[in-house]
Amino acid sequence: MNDTLRRMDETQILFNQAVSSLNYPTVFRANLNAFIASARSITWVMKKEFNSKLGFRDWYDKKEAEMYQDEIFKLFKNLRNESVKERPVANKIKFTTNLNLTLGANQEAIIPGFRVGENGDIITQNDESVTINGKPSPETKHQTRHAYFFDQRPNDDALDLSRSYLDKLSNMITECYNIFS
Repeated sequence: MNDTLRRMDETQILFNQAVSSLNYPTVFRANLNAFIASARSITWVMKKEFNSKLGFRDWYDKKEAEMYQDEIFKLFKNLRNESVKERPVANKIKFTTNLNLTLGANQEAIIPGFRVGENGDIITQNDESVTINGKPSPETKHQTRHAYFFDQRPNDDALDLSRSYLDKLSNMITECYNIFS
């Protein structure tokens, strides 16, 4: 396996770890910030790996011009600079809870919501059952979803933007390997 593909695999692992740690904000941000740094380095690794290939420099110059014009590439370049040089990114969190519950007269429901983790994070308790009159109600479902946002794009989910960036990088790598391998 070549260096660019290895770096892409590492970056994908960091993204997957971020996805799997959505309910743990500090762990999520650690993985997302590591993903951003790793993803940003993919093109540097690519340049090092393919620089001696005939035609690569011209191809890459065109790709670089496209990246400078692309909003996602610009965003992640800025995020990488912020993440590495200034502060962690994706500090805004939105919680959305869906609940399907029917209660009869004189019934009381306790719906597990959140707890505070050791590091002060608010952690959702999706794995705990809703109780009705003190008894677990496995048929009652609740799900809380975390969504994280970058200051630069406060209305766009950070994971959706990261997935788009990853897709663009993957397409560029595929094109590079198809032409220069």
